[in-house]
Amino acid sequence: MNKRYKYQEIAERIKMDIFVNYQAPNKSIPSIREYAEGNQGNPHTVACALRLLMEKGIIYANKRKGYCVAIDIKDVRKKLVDEAKKELLCKLSQLGYKKEEIAMLIRHFLEDY
Repeated sequence: MNKRYKYQEIAERIKMDIFVNYQAPNKSIPSIREYAEGNQGNPHTVACALRLLMEKGIIYANKRKGYCVAIDIKDVRKKLVDEAKKELLCKLSQLGYKKEEIAMLIRHFLEDY
């Protein structure tokens, strides 16, 4: 089992917040203090989470506006979806599922969704 650090969990929550509420390129996101006050963690941990999101190209730092959504957020979203698909397929393959079985699982999931 992979251990996730607090800053990684916070980064994941902030990333989802960005994808839902701050999709426009160059749009400012809440400050470190605002995320920390919103029960995301202490300011240092939130800063580490934001650094991680910068490394992934999801946000960038702007001296005047604070942290902003990356210009190519749609490309970043596509890249993250591709990574998630690969991870899922890899895990299912490790569990012994064949391509046809995986396709069937996905079809059943979509029908029930």
